[in-house]
Amino acid sequence: MCDDKKLQFTCRECGTHELGYQKYTKCMTPVSLQGNGHTEYGSSVIDETDYLCDDEGFVCLNCQAPLEHAGYLIKTEKELIDYLTMDPQVREEKEQASMSATMES
Repeated sequence: MCDDKKLQFTCRECGTHELGYQKYTKCMTPVSLQGNGHTEYGSSVIDETDYLCDDEGFVCLNCQAPLEHAGYLIKTEKELIDYLTMDPQVREEKEQASMSATMES
């Protein structure tokens, strides 16, 4: 980072500064069928290595809005820092250009 100024995320939807990271992972729960017709569920096991790549990225912890720029989800720390350090006017121009391109297609 170029200076010691703390970066701050602000959600475009709700205005809070609560940033999170969302990733959908595989979760397996053992199931045991009991003789009396009941089903018993064991402890779930989450496999952090098995996840959906397309749905991961930074989100607002308050309203769950995905952090996007120019039509793309921000998924990596580098993308996040680039986004947060970008000049707000340049950021807005890129957003407008992306929206225009989307509407034309």
